[in-house]
Amino acid sequence: MNINNRKRSPKVFIVILFQMMLLSLKPYANADKNGDYFPLVDNSSYTYRGHFRDKIYDMVLIVKEVSNRKLNGFYFVEKDRFEKLSSHASIYANMFGLGLYSKENNKLYTTRCDFVRELDSISPSEKQTMLTFPLKKGDKKVLHACKFVNYSLLRIQLTVVDFQTVDVPIGTFENCAKIKIEEIWPWTKHVGYAWLAENIGLVKWIRTTGRVDELVSFVIPKN
Repeated sequence: MNINNRKRSPKVFIVILFQMMLLSLKPYANADKNGDYFPLVDNSSYTYRGHFRDKIYDMVLIVKEVSNRKLNGFYFVEKDRFEKLSSHASIYANMFGLGLYSKENNKLYTTRCDFVRELDSISPSEKQTMLTFPLKKGDKKVLHACKFVNYSLLRIQLTVVDFQTVDVPIGTFENCAKIKIEEIWPWTKHVGYAWLAENIGLVKWIRTTGRVDELVSFVIPKN
């Protein structure tokens, strides 16, 4: 019998078909992530529950828009402090950026700002690139926290290390961008991680101190 005329087993066809499917999916394995991983919408609110050394911390962050003659941007501030202190409230700069955020030309920029009252004195030239969209695995940015002398030696390196599924109290989010946060001093380095969900933002954060914050609820007003 001619070996070329033998009928192939159905199992062989299944294996070949499966291999073809895997090959067709390969281009998508490292595909760019086009979603908005850091939405900035005025009056949005995010509630997080933090765990650190057997203690639990609840925190509500609200997003506020600033617009003056010199710059446009958004900042995060704790709701209760903002309501009590207004312009004297401290900006929540540890959202693994530098305090003030803006978007332009597919880039997320951040600028060092620690208090609401400082917003009028910030120059647009002080902004630094924090993330570039679409996000890609391996993307890396370095921020210089140099507004004050005691921060002049600190560099913050942000690296997109993976895209993962994340479970937090509010639910499960797929394709979250995992960001490695390295606070680099000349004499030491501290490492943390943040997970960003498409069209939502920060859903989980392991701070460089070891505290873990997870998203409990959020509200993003429709434009």
